Amino acid sequence: MLGLAAGLSALGCTTGAGLAARGSPAEVVHDAPDRTLAAGSAAVSIGIGVAVGPGVAGTGVVDLRSGRARMEFQRTGAGARSGDRFDVVVDGGTGYLSGSGLSGWTGGPLPAVAVATRARIAPLDSLLVRPGAGLALALLRGAEKVLPYGGEEIEGTSTLRYSFVVDLAAATAASPKDQRPALQAAAAFIGSVQEPADVWLDSAGRVRRLKMATNPLLRSTTTKANFFTEDGEVISFVVIDFSRFGAPATIDLPLPSSVRPVA
Repeated sequence: MLGLAAGLSALGCTTGAGLAARGSPAEVVHDAPDRTLAAGSAAVSIGIGVAVGPGVAGTGVVDLRSGRARMEFQRTGAGARSGDRFDVVVDGGTGYLSGSGLSGWTGGPLPAVAVATRARIAPLDSLLVRPGAGLALALLRGAEKVLPYGGEEIEGTSTLRYSFVVDLAAATAASPKDQRPALQAAAAFIGSVQEPADVWLDSAGRVRRLKMATNPLLRSTTTKANFFTEDGEVISFVVIDFSRFGAPATIDLPLPSSVRPVA
């Protein structure tokens, strides 16, 4: 089945979701950021699941053109407390975080915000070290070892799924200059490892779901098939769903006077 899907894709045939997959699977995935950004805005739903302890789930909106987003998160799973919530505002490579146990807003480069608040917000920090808090679709420009996985339905929408690994250096080189600083900051923090990921594309070639595997301790990522990191920790998964393309996305930044900056 996998070989058939790959063959159809290479021939530029329509499969599963009705996506006219022109070119190789890698070319289809590399084109997905521009096709998605053309929608202008979208609603997002994000989940971070870990093997032990509470996870995090959130919803929000993203202005795909400006790189701004606003999301509200709540802890989920074992040990979660009902009032334990966090607000995140993203402005390109800069992030602002407030919530339970935090004093006002903490703001600065996203990886720095993650490190400064990690003890209080984990595993949300594994999202904040990603470019644009995981909403920077430029990651897909660095997709390598791309394999078509088959058709799946995401929230009522037919999609085609592709598995790949993210090469941040390749993503940075293939992205517009104004998007490179956020990618470079993430690469400096995460390292030069290749991060396993999957993407689900709709019939217009837009991203409907992006799933990334991360180390909950933030020391590394891995491509090991057994989903354990080299330090013995179980990988966590970040899942981001995009929907309601074109939905209103008015996003105001916190007042400077309310922000505690981090380096």
